[in-house]
Amino acid sequence: MWLAAHEETPHNQVAIKLFHPDVSQHPVMAQVFDEARSISRIAATGIAKIYDANFLTNGQAYLIQDY
Repeated sequence: MWLAAHEETPHNQVAIKLFHPDVSQHPVMAQVFDEARSISRIAATGIAKIYDANFLTNGQAYLIQDY
């Protein structure tokens, strides 16, 4: 996990989570991404905002969320 500033919200810190390459190729990633998309639509103080969930060009999955 890395700490960064998101280009769409430069004043907020975000956490960048990179999934292990073996996990990135697992069929469960489709469910992880579906849940991330659902969570991204929720605005609540106890739930971290999800900004992006996708794959890098090398196939490794990542998730960008509030820090």
